[in-house]
Amino acid sequence: MALVVGMVFDKQTGSGVPTWVWLSLLSLSVVSSLCFYRKLVVQSVLILVAVVMLGGTLMSMKQASLEVEPPWGKKDYTAVVASSPKLNGKALKCDLLVMINGKPMKTMATIERDYDADNLKPGDGILFTSYLNVPANGKKATFDYRSYLLNNGYLATTYIHTDDWCRQAAVMGKLPFITRLKLSALQFRERLLQKYKELGFDDEEYEVLAAMTLGQKSAMSAELKEDYAIAGAGHVLALSGLHLSTIYVFLTLLISVRRRLWYIISQVIIISAIWAYVFIVGMSISVTRAAIMLTVYSLVSMLNRDRISLNTISLAAIIILACNPLTAYDVGCQMSFLAVLSITLFYRPIFYLMPFKWRGILPVKWVWGMFSVSTAAKIGVLPLIAFYFHRISCYSPITDLVIIPLVTVILYGTVLLLLTGFFPLLQAIIGAILIYIVYLLNSFVSSVARLPGVSIENINISLTQLIIAYGVLVLLILLCRYMYKQYVQYKSRRILRIASEN
Repeated sequence: MALVVGMVFDKQTGSGVPTWVWLSLLSLSVVSSLCFYRKLVVQSVLILVAVVMLGGTLMSMKQASLEVEPPWGKKDYTAVVASSPKLNGKALKCDLLVMINGKPMKTMATIERDYDADNLKPGDGILFTSYLNVPANGKKATFDYRSYLLNNGYLATTYIHTDDWCRQAAVMGKLPFITRLKLSALQFRERLLQKYKELGFDDEEYEVLAAMTLGQKSAMSAELKEDYAIAGAGHVLALSGLHLSTIYVFLTLLISVRRRLWYIISQVIIISAIWAYVFIVGMSISVTRAAIMLTVYSLVSMLNRDRISLNTISLAAIIILACNPLTAYDVGCQMSFLAVLSITLFYRPIFYLMPFKWRGILPVKWVWGMFSVSTAAKIGVLPLIAFYFHRISCYSPITDLVIIPLVTVILYGTVLLLLTGFFPLLQAIIGAILIYIVYLLNSFVSSVARLPGVSIENINISLTQLIIAYGVLVLLILLCRYMYKQYVQYKSRRILRIASEN
């Protein structure tokens, strides 16, 4: 929290505090904390102040790196396509790595649609003539598009007409190694998507499977996305902790070992496979965040520590924010951490509300456990959903009882589908089964989306109301913990009194 406070303060001041000032205050705080080593309370406060200064320093440095103005005027540029083009009306949108003075600059490009544009893929090189513009908001825009672009690393925007570009050999040698690796992974993803089509996936089944397993949502229709959002199932389309956890569990069961040394080796293999998958799906913020959390989870498990704790969640957050301070303003990042934090705090109390005699029945325990996880996550993210999306899905915890098992089967089935490439007949059978399961999932979501009272729309809450909502939630948590502590003490005194009387 101290790290975030420093980052938010620097962001809200619009980089009004120079980096050297933050560094000076950071150094002063660190030296002061060392001087008060005998006064632990004072030293602890100074350490927190130092962390606040560190957050301000990191955010100031990040924002300084974004203050790059592209050359003005209409010029010729060479670029590499860095994402799969997405249909946007009569044009296509994609990421370009435009070479400026020998260095790549991430640019949001809009390209007029034609046959050649429709066949652009990640890794393709182009030569175009156009203007590069600094990210800006429209005159009547209600959404802060400029901040969105800058927070996601875009330093320029451009519009390219049909006759103003042509293909050329991609200049890959000038790109950083990680960028080249990412582009190679995206090219591999295109081959996997083509494999889906060859196996008979088309229309809505292909759209959902491509989004759910490979993070390719550009093909999804607006109607299908809206159905998933209204039904409260939009989280299954965004690659995140649910998907990576499923893959992690699958690989753990596949190469599970008991010996300590082999267990460590197996965990290294599994985490390497997870990160390879992250590169394949494009290294979006949400999936990268989930991979970092799983890596921390794996490391603490190898150290025989508590795998899911507040310390583990905090460590993952610190790593992510240190790598990119602007992630603190990403909606997906906020929702992901609040969901995990909420599950950590509320899952057990909700789960133990059911009497033990019912929890002892395995099917009931499994269903109630899934409901408890879903409800616990929703408690933490509900105010945030209302704030950002102005909508609350009323049936979400109940629909998750159907959706999550189907999604789990789809994810496991997709892994088997790709692993059975050497057995065409078996692969075709698995593909046919998957098509039917995805069809069932889409049908269920569409049916739920048309039920009466499925969502509460047009919710408008201010930032102040959002902070108050989470403040009330924190107070309720503290109250419940206090009441539970008092109840335990009461039970202990009663047992002691009965024992003394006997």
